[in-house]
Amino acid sequence: MANRRQLQLIRAARAGDPAAQLALGRHYLFGSDGLPQNFATALHWLDRAARQHVDDAWMLIGRHIPFAVAQQAGNMPQLAIWYEKAFDAGEMQAGLVFAQIVQALDGSAITPPMRNKAMHVLRTVAQAGIPEAQWMLAQQQERDASETAAASQPLKGKVAVSMEWATSAADACIVAARYALAERAWAATADYNAFLRWSQPLARDLARRSSAS
Repeated sequence: MANRRQLQLIRAARAGDPAAQLALGRHYLFGSDGLPQNFATALHWLDRAARQHVDDAWMLIGRHIPFAVAQQAGNMPQLAIWYEKAFDAGEMQAGLVFAQIVQALDGSAITPPMRNKAMHVLRTVAQAGIPEAQWMLAQQQERDASETAAASQPLKGKVAVSMEWATSAADACIVAARYALAERAWAATADYNAFLRWSQPLARDLARRSSAS
């Protein structure tokens, strides 16, 4: 049960006080002042504070709230703005979530400038060494290469770039990238050395999980 101080903060936040919304969001974000950690509730209050031009609120969103939480919030076009602002302020992780949101949005909710910005952000974040961005970029470039092939245009260079990003992601232990590269090595190129390179870590991980269960 909330104590008097917590109740006062909640009432002030509900009444529209941006400082109280920021404070309440921060408490739920980190699980402090007797309140439990809850990213969804933290996002709710930080979003409300950000809408009232509290810069710290959107910085906290961009720095700490993952895509899985933003996806469940139901207002992703608005949230994309906060992640974009946080990325522009130097938060690389926010750039990844911004790109994920744009990819997840329905086509009618995305303008061409927004899509172009998302691709620029994704490349920047991948180049900064964030494995999830590298794998996401590899998948996007694979799709682009498939579309190019359907249009009967040269695609060798695009496939090579996609493979480079997939390899970087796999080297950083992105499991989906390892699966994809192992499958490609086995089925598409019959490169058994490459197949062993990517399949052996998967097999070891499966064995560890089996022995632990």
